[in-house]
Amino acid sequence: QMNCKKKGDNMKRILTLFALAFLLTSCGGGGSSVSSAGGVDYTGNTSQATISASNGSILTSGALGNASSTQVFASQSEKGAEEAKFSNHMFVSGLMAGLKKDLENPVMDAYKSESATAAMETYTDSATGNCGGSAAYSISAGTTTGIFSGTITLSDLCENQVKVNGTVSFSGKINITTEKLEYFDFNLNRVNFTQNGDSATIGGTLHITGSSPIVVTANFVVEENSKTYKLQDTTIKIWDGVSYGQFELSGRFYDHDYGYVDVVTNTRFKVSNSSYWPYDGKLTITGNNSSATITANNSTTYTVVITENNTVTDTTTHNWSEL
Repeated sequence: QMNCKKKGDNMKRILTLFALAFLLTSCGGGGSSVSSAGGVDYTGNTSQATISASNGSILTSGALGNASSTQVFASQSEKGAEEAKFSNHMFVSGLMAGLKKDLENPVMDAYKSESATAAMETYTDSATGNCGGSAAYSISAGTTTGIFSGTITLSDLCENQVKVNGTVSFSGKINITTEKLEYFDFNLNRVNFTQNGDSATIGGTLHITGSSPIVVTANFVVEENSKTYKLQDTTIKIWDGVSYGQFELSGRFYDHDYGYVDVVTNTRFKVSNSSYWPYDGKLTITGNNSSATITANNSTTYTVVITENNTVTDTTTHNWSEL
């Protein structure tokens, strides 16, 4: 007999993580190797961006994502997501990593069910939001192979005043012996988030594998306020530590107004488990005959250096809290 209370607890964690994903909307981000993903078209500038003093901070923060979201990567937990309270495309990837962990239990429940005697067992659950709406998921699991697939359907789900609509399909493989997920694929099909009159729609895919690091490969598009943002072939690696977490990323980020930049992490960003902000790390974005680096000075400030035609044209220091 499956533990229904455990099922409900797992579902609530999953729904909360999806609701928190709305927090990505202030920075935007997403992408695919083509012009659309998950039913969302990228309609912005497709040229290589020219980085300058006027847009360098915008492009670096957009490519990196708000630094506080790295707390999600460090903790890999709902608590970390709640504490981050910020919004960006990397936050979504962090939430998906959290979903990977939260879905391990219901997937294993499908295998452990006393009725799981057929070649394929289906496991379902549903829940209501803390401010209305509903959501449900269904998992079909091969009882001997460890391979599974399913869907999460969100119908006006409201969690913490964030309303979510849309469908997320997923598939993957679990190691039946260790009870750990080997890989997980998410496909977001026009998942819409609204809060206080603001709205964003997300479409795309994420592939998650590994444990230390967790590796998230992201291709998705975000549509917000008549503008779109894209992540193309972006890889985010997340290391969970006892006292601090680390992350690095690479790939291509498209900004609706300025175009695309290529991203590389020079030094992994480190975030103390007791802080929202990176205290170490360096990232570089490269545009048309131009580049910008963002370097963590400590857990309070970071420095952005703009280079145009091999000449440093601007150096500024900012508070992480300004992102």
